[in-house]
Amino acid sequence: MSETFKDIVGHQLVFGISGTVLMPETVSVFKDTRARGLILYRRNFESAAQVKKLIADLENALGYRIYACVDHEGGRVIMLGGGVTNFPDNYCVGLAGNTEYARKHGEIEAKELRAMGIDVNFSPVLDVITEAYNPGIMCRSYGKDPELVAKMAVARIQGMQSGGISATAKHYPGKGHATSDAHLKLPYIDSTIEEMENFHLKPFMSAIEAGVDMIMSSHPCYRKIDDGVPATFSRKIISQFLRYKYGFKGVIVSDDLEMGAISEVAKVEEAMVRASLAGHDVLLVCHSGDAQRRAQSALLKAYEDGTLKKTDLEKSVERIKTAHARRKNRTDGEPGPVPEGQKIAIEIAERSAAILQNPGFLPVKPAELAKGKTVIVYPRFTDISETVMIEEVFGNPNKYFKPIFEKACVKAEYSPAGVNPTEDDIKAVSNALEGANWAFVMCFDAGLYKGWEQILKAARQKAKHCVIIPTRDPYDVRFVDKNAAIVTGYGFRKCQMDAVMKLIIG
Repeated sequence: MSETFKDIVGHQLVFGISGTVLMPETVSVFKDTRARGLILYRRNFESAAQVKKLIADLENALGYRIYACVDHEGGRVIMLGGGVTNFPDNYCVGLAGNTEYARKHGEIEAKELRAMGIDVNFSPVLDVITEAYNPGIMCRSYGKDPELVAKMAVARIQGMQSGGISATAKHYPGKGHATSDAHLKLPYIDSTIEEMENFHLKPFMSAIEAGVDMIMSSHPCYRKIDDGVPATFSRKIISQFLRYKYGFKGVIVSDDLEMGAISEVAKVEEAMVRASLAGHDVLLVCHSGDAQRRAQSALLKAYEDGTLKKTDLEKSVERIKTAHARRKNRTDGEPGPVPEGQKIAIEIAERSAAILQNPGFLPVKPAELAKGKTVIVYPRFTDISETVMIEEVFGNPNKYFKPIFEKACVKAEYSPAGVNPTEDDIKAVSNALEGANWAFVMCFDAGLYKGWEQILKAARQKAKHCVIIPTRDPYDVRFVDKNAAIVTGYGFRKCQMDAVMKLIIG
């Protein structure tokens, strides 16, 4: 049966849904808009088998094949925990320094994602971080050296695509030096195109040369390249440079058009049209069914009234179909983590965990820990568990830390704080630290959540010995004086924390 014009436009649409089972309203949105793409989040995951069924149920209800996508980076960004290996953050892979780890990461995640019925991974991150604090990227990056980032990213892309998953290089043209998070507000970057090409764009050039299927753009406004508009809306950045100057022939994908950076400057229906005008092939609206309907309606109208060219649509759909033609067969068999994955994840974590500062008392001997009061301060990860996959052992960190310290014959006290600590949290932690001989503080992000800065200060004032463990942001070292020890695994996955604890107490 030939496609209607609405069907053709539907190839450009990737929508998110709510829940872990197929709901009538989801079917209604997809049928009415003819959307062909589905993006899965933490809210959609209960088990690997359930995700596979959710995708199949949606396809059966619609009567056509969809392309199922996921944001699956490893480390901080793991949406489908339990169905995949929990690899450390990309920064750890960069520090481990072996491209074979990146390649194996790609091969293993391809097997795991393909077994669930997933076609596209919006990963890896190719942003190159700098000394500037960047709350949106940080350890999601492979590092501060563009050549290293390029090598690791290409190995990951090749591993992933050889296993049947379309990889996506993001966030073009590079936002590793943005000092605000595009999820929350519009970042501004003042690099020239020459500066970008000499540094931040290098990994993207390598990815294009390696044949990456897709590239995802970023939302910041690059004021010295195309002032006044986010890159998402810049025809200069998306079409003139990426498509024509750099010669990328694959699929260009927008980031989520409901993010704070975009909602700050445009309604979703306007964003849809402007992103398409800039040169995107695929457009993401990841949360609201109402926004998805409005976005699709605006896109249709723009093609019908000539604002958008139907010839451009035909080229976009051809690129999309070409990419998905490479991903015809989903892997049979039971979905779940590949056994080899955990071993590699542990190796990466142990090779990258580091003592960043040691006043002379690391590693801590059990006999020293037994002298006086020991307090463990940790984030209540359950605060973010609806949107971020948290491993079961950290649902109650007492469950994780207690066996470790009891093995060292130490009876510790445990003092939780919110991921974004409240005044009550800060007061409770400060009271718990009173008279402590040892304080172990798992700090979440003191740059983003100022309560952690106060907790770090209290720990230094009240405890004789302090060990600070940055779990989300190594930039937290700037809030720690030279008399405290700093040990990090550059993330909060269990393999990373295990490596940290080995460095601290063996």
